[in-house]
Amino acid sequence: MRLDGYRDLAEVRSSSRSRVYRGERSSDGASVIVKVALEGGEGRLLSEYSLLQRLDLPGVTRALDFLHGPEGPVLVLEDAGRSDLAGVLARGRLPLDEAWTLAIQLAEIVARVHQRDIAHLDICPGNVVVDGDLGWLTLVDFGRASHAPGLTRARGLRGRRADELR
Repeated sequence: MRLDGYRDLAEVRSSSRSRVYRGERSSDGASVIVKVALEGGEGRLLSEYSLLQRLDLPGVTRALDFLHGPEGPVLVLEDAGRSDLAGVLARGRLPLDEAWTLAIQLAEIVARVHQRDIAHLDICPGNVVVDGDLGWLTLVDFGRASHAPGLTRARGLRGRRADELR
């Protein structure tokens, strides 16, 4: 894929709604994730961008830009890293102290997101990026996220549960 202002874009994954690429921003060499909406996915991508603009929080991926590329609408995100929690867990059980550290950190991230009245709705090991040394987590992929006014007061969304709880 080619996109003005970005280089070395290589496809990471694709779905029926989007294609995801990893590459570099030409101006400074920063590693980025480029998410391209496929037919019918522009609204969802724009919603993700809008929600992420309100969530400039530690542990949450940052939206850098929203633009129109040759393949359609494009969301540019910071690259939180190459290793997700699913990959870490596939290598085997974590020692209890490391598991607790990650669980507490993820709970704190989710609490900060909920304080902004945003529900992620797709928290799973594949959407939690882990730095190389298991030190910091970043919650990614807010494509299903929703604005949920009063979320912290209501202690959840009535009638809705994230996929991982179904």
